[in-house]
Amino acid sequence: MSAETRLVVEPLDVRARLRELDLIETDLTESLLTGASGMALCTSNHPPIYAGLTFWAEAVRTLRDRKMADGWQRSDARNYSTVINADRTLQIAIARGDEWTGRHDVPDGKPSTQHKKGTATQLAVEINQQLSLFDEVPAVLDEVPDAATTTWVLLHYLHAHKIRCELSRPTAINSSGFVEAWGERIILGTIDLDPTRITLPDDAPVAPDVLVRRRA
Repeated sequence: MSAETRLVVEPLDVRARLRELDLIETDLTESLLTGASGMALCTSNHPPIYAGLTFWAEAVRTLRDRKMADGWQRSDARNYSTVINADRTLQIAIARGDEWTGRHDVPDGKPSTQHKKGTATQLAVEINQQLSLFDEVPAVLDEVPDAATTTWVLLHYLHAHKIRCELSRPTAINSSGFVEAWGERIILGTIDLDPTRITLPDDAPVAPDVLVRRRA
């Protein structure tokens, strides 16, 4: 894990840090639990990608439902679906992570997104990088919508009837499109799924990240 990553692990520290972001842990974990519940209703007769899309869509919808009650807003700018706070300084996206997600016990272990991300995520990471260096939005970003908005990712990993998860701020994305560095990681509690009620299919939840080009 990068020495530059701020790691928040202890439950009291997690609660305090989330409070600074106008969040509570159940805002995040209940969103993922709802996603898993929706995914569990999918069958082999659904299209192969439907289970993953259902998880992601239901998680996004639930997080929006909870936070819009607190004055946050939904945003689908550039087809990047997030929920954004009232002063538009912070937004949250949801994405699947790899096996290091939600873990802090291995010094060299650091999470990555499970799937490569598109242009919208790349732009969000670039803005995060710029905002970490400057007190004000650089002129190069003046024409970018929400250029003063820091993006956090609710990263999750499903394994053995459990969801490991964290709320983390991405700061680097590699040439293959995978987020590989984080300025801060807030480790959330593991979500235990009841296997008698929720049976998850093997295919992975995928959060769409679509680039839309104007027609010539």
